[in-house]
Amino acid sequence: MEVIVTDHDVVPFGITRDGLAEMHEVFGPPVQEEDCLMFVRAWAEAALRQVGRVREIRTTSEVNSRNYDRNEDWSPTEDDLARDFRALWTEEHALVWAAYQLERWTHRLQEKRGALRKREQEWLCVPRSG
Repeated sequence: MEVIVTDHDVVPFGITRDGLAEMHEVFGPPVQEEDCLMFVRAWAEAALRQVGRVREIRTTSEVNSRNYDRNEDWSPTEDDLARDFRALWTEEHALVWAAYQLERWTHRLQEKRGALRKREQEWLCVPRSG
């Protein structure tokens, strides 16, 4: 689907300015600076929580891995290690997602505040172009 970019939103191709105005009447106005700030705070808090979870699960996983190598009766099984891997992988993925959302909303907040110059905006796009 092709999209067009207006001053405020990305909308599906073919929506006229009147249609966009009607959408704003139904769904509310475009995101404002206060909304961006709220999402920046929400994703920053989520990222911090996720860091704690990842550290906790990684520590448990490392201890279980060392204990598995000892091959004692009380050592964890391969199923335990597989469960640790799945838990760690999903929590790390959630951390990456929270950090990505924090980056996006911080960028949008800077745009709303007029803090980004054109050169900075182009520079931020370079890593995503690859």
